[in-house]
Amino acid sequence: MGFFDNFFGRNKKASVTPTQKPAGALAPEFEYTELGDGTCKIIGMNASDASKIVIPALMKGLKVVEIGSASIANRKTIGAVEIPEGVITIDEDAFSDCDNLLSVDFPSTLQYIGASAFKNCGKLKSATFGGTVEEWRRVRREDGWNIGSDNVQIACSDTSTFIDDMDWDIGKEFWDKKASRGFIWEQPPGYKMSNFCGIIGRGECEDYDIIIPTEIDGMTVRSVKGFYDDQEITSIRIPEGVRYLGSRAFAHSESLTTVELPTTIVEIAEESFYHCKGLTEFKIPQNVGCIYANAFSGCTNLERIYMSSLCKAFRPGVFSDCSSLSEIIYDGTVEEWKAINKGDGWNSGIGVFTVKCNDGEVVYDEDGNENAVADDN
Repeated sequence: MGFFDNFFGRNKKASVTPTQKPAGALAPEFEYTELGDGTCKIIGMNASDASKIVIPALMKGLKVVEIGSASIANRKTIGAVEIPEGVITIDEDAFSDCDNLLSVDFPSTLQYIGASAFKNCGKLKSATFGGTVEEWRRVRREDGWNIGSDNVQIACSDTSTFIDDMDWDIGKEFWDKKASRGFIWEQPPGYKMSNFCGIIGRGECEDYDIIIPTEIDGMTVRSVKGFYDDQEITSIRIPEGVRYLGSRAFAHSESLTTVELPTTIVEIAEESFYHCKGLTEFKIPQNVGCIYANAFSGCTNLERIYMSSLCKAFRPGVFSDCSSLSEIIYDGTVEEWKAINKGDGWNSGIGVFTVKCNDGEVVYDEDGNENAVADDN
């Protein structure tokens, strides 16, 4: 499901003229649904046989922020897709089985690509992205987003081009002899050029202060997950270079009291630290741009959170039921804090707490409502 599926609206249609279409081609018409706050989601397209599809930035005055699940799937004539600035989300299977698709233009506003979004687009080898390489790496891409269209070259605004492959094969065990710790890991199937792997759990060991290695067999460790319901680990240290925490990475690890994350982490996935009741303080890495649903929900002993102004979005329930939370130390202004896109129930069940900004404080009451702003000046 998409990020905005909690809103409802009527399906409507609007026509746009594609940049390119063969003579006699049927111009595309898009169906959409309103999401609220002046935004909408594309949910379908007519039987257009145009060779290039330009998604409109506006539908009847509503900003297009999402391309819905399977909304433009299985279109055999499409060779190019242009997605406008303002689009944040591309849902699962959105363009799957468009097997003649050659290129895609992604906007700099993109934050999420769902599983199988470009599945079986076997001819897709190149794409452009309106932001920098670093910004592209902050885009959350679910496993298998481009399965069947491997080794897509992404050209970013800083002119860098690189191979992007997120289709990993699970299953090998690695023994880190230097640290005497066992880990289960995954790697791309046969793509040596990728030169990365991901930790997906620990093997049998008696050391519960976990230090993730920076490399395995010469491959950079890029992601960490698979410590779900591990009741033995007490601390985790993740090295620079790791970019992603997988869904439920440490959920229900109730003995976990200490977490050290690198500055290279760009997102905290849904339920990453769900019900980690041993945590009392947490420092969110400075480059994290989004914290996903219920990431810290149920951390009932969490008292203090540190966060940078680069974080632009909370998904629903992020800090829900963190009943001991008293303050968030936010390295930004009150205005920047208020501009964060906060999902429904992000602070439900907390009670009174304060966000301490560089230029003042924002106080939330028992019901989770913004109650007062104290100016430091």
